[in-house]
Amino acid sequence: MLHHVSFAVDQPREVASHLAELLGGRLSRFGAWPGGYLVVAPDAGGTAIEIYPRGTELSPAAGGGTHFSHSYFAQRLTATHSAISVDRTEGEILTLADRAGWSASTQDRGGFEVIEVWVEDRVMLEVLTPAMLTRYLSIVDAPRTEASGTDFRSLTLSARVDTDQAVAWGAWTSAQRLSRWWPVPHARIDLRVGGAFELRFVPGASRGTEGCRILSYVPDRMLSFSWKNPPHLSGGNVLTWVVLTFTAVAGGTEVELVHNGFPLGPEGERSVEYFRQAWRRVLRRMVAHWEPEGSMAALSDLVTQPGVEVTAGV
Repeated sequence: MLHHVSFAVDQPREVASHLAELLGGRLSRFGAWPGGYLVVAPDAGGTAIEIYPRGTELSPAAGGGTHFSHSYFAQRLTATHSAISVDRTEGEILTLADRAGWSASTQDRGGFEVIEVWVEDRVMLEVLTPAMLTRYLSIVDAPRTEASGTDFRSLTLSARVDTDQAVAWGAWTSAQRLSRWWPVPHARIDLRVGGAFELRFVPGASRGTEGCRILSYVPDRMLSFSWKNPPHLSGGNVLTWVVLTFTAVAGGTEVELVHNGFPLGPEGERSVEYFRQAWRRVLRRMVAHWEPEGSMAALSDLVTQPGVEVTAGV
């Protein structure tokens, strides 16, 4: 994941202001070098663009770190460029570029389109609308959250386990503890926002939930993570997301699982039905791990299925 990029321009303050508007982000001075500005996008990755005065040069500093200097012989043009996606229409992007006095046009990159925006007619940004981003991700076969920002379907299941809240939560947030009740051949869980939540379900298999990440958590109470479809559903590369909540109840803990992000339509319905069965099997395993011997016949009654909801995404 690329978190930030920098380039140099003639009018740093003006350029940074236009880019902040394009990204819907915030603008601040960049203290590392006089005349520099920082534009930070409002996304989970902390995406940022650093803008320096033309002629700024970076080099390794003696003893480590970065040395800033200025060259009066800097070339006007550069090979540096970057692609960014923004929540704006093609018309809005072209209008903003025109208002800034920058050349801009939509270009075919061979399978997907970008809007070339030439900052000060010197530095090129490839700007993608949401529709362009979807096409780009399909071309490069990157995981994508298909239902993000749209109406989507959610699947809700719950189960009661015979253990306390902290133990139940820990059974999902530690690879070692998870493997005690869900015998997946490989589990990698890095408990931090953005950390890995990757499981491989078949020994020797090359695919599982590689690339899935922890989205948020509250110790002992909640965990959310991104999730992949299996290969036979949407190519296995569409990301959805799961929210688990853990509530103390008499005799144990209520675990609610809400699987979100299924697109509306037949394809989403197939995914919902697949995961309805898959998650019920997983929750039964979890219940069985703490069930006293001789009570296995009651397991089906301990996994409830409130149903499927259609939710307005935000």
